Amino acid sequence: MTREQKTISVALDEAAAWAARFASDMVSEADWRGFEAWLATPGNREAYDRVEAAMASVDDHAAELRISLEPTGRVSPVRALADVKRNRPRTVWLAWGGGLAAAAAVAFFAIPSLTGVVSPSTQIEAIAYAAPGEGTRTVKLADGSEVTLNRGAMIRVQLGAAERKVELASGEAAFKVAHDPARPFRLTAGKETIVDLGTEFNVLSANDKLVVTVRAGRVRVELAAGQPVELPAGEQMRLDRVAQRAVVSKVNPDDSFAWQGGRLVFHNASLSEVVERLNDYAVKPIKLADATSAGLRFSGVLVIGSSANMVGQLEAFFPVRSEEGKEAISLRTK
Repeated sequence: MTREQKTISVALDEAAAWAARFASDMVSEADWRGFEAWLATPGNREAYDRVEAAMASVDDHAAELRISLEPTGRVSPVRALADVKRNRPRTVWLAWGGGLAAAAAVAFFAIPSLTGVVSPSTQIEAIAYAAPGEGTRTVKLADGSEVTLNRGAMIRVQLGAAERKVELASGEAAFKVAHDPARPFRLTAGKETIVDLGTEFNVLSANDKLVVTVRAGRVRVELAAGQPVELPAGEQMRLDRVAQRAVVSKVNPDDSFAWQGGRLVFHNASLSEVVERLNDYAVKPIKLADATSAGLRFSGVLVIGSSANMVGQLEAFFPVRSEEGKEAISLRTK
């Protein structure tokens, strides 16, 4: 074994050890700091990415691995893996730091892509990804799909042999799904489910609303109450979760993806609608202090930034002035 091969082997062993540590229930703040320091060593980030990819690959091809292993007469670690998944479901969220986020579970883990041998150690239950609070993150999934997460958004991914499941825990994300008729792509956001029919779409999920915009292909939105809604490219569905009312309209879908370039696009929107959207990004909430300002209309582009910066843009476009309080920034008509 060459020195380079030995270095890679050590890095992979350490990466697997970190994955196992994060699968436990005893992860401390010191562990997070140690993990960040470990990632700074050249080659370690790549090693952890390989471990993460291998974990996803095992989960993605469990059926094929089972078939290949059973003729040997040995107990299939993949079958044992499936038993553990039924008995002890677990997902562990990792910090987004270092451009990595993964989830690990307990019991068995095979890494055929690293060693060429299936060996029991730890089994992945789900992979979780999160974007930082002040930026976006693009993730390439094992099936070839691509997800871009907006600030603070989190998803949990399970790529099975018969179905691909993604849960948008919160926030906004854009999806470019690799078409695979044999494995439907189902995205859960709250009580609603978006089923991909060969698509590129954007989803904004909040407590009181769900906004789904399709840029390419088609999706089916399965509502918690009411009939499913099918959306082709160029259409958007806005669901009021409180009133349980869904409205479908034709839009320029590129506007809904503009946040990836740090912009927000509005067409004849009321100031109250503009402020609602800005509050998806504002650290300090922005509030309207009077009814007159709420009815002002706006068409244009705003740059995503700090609360103060975004309020400054509103003051430049609207006849309003701001007052910064301890809990929020208030806007009122001049």
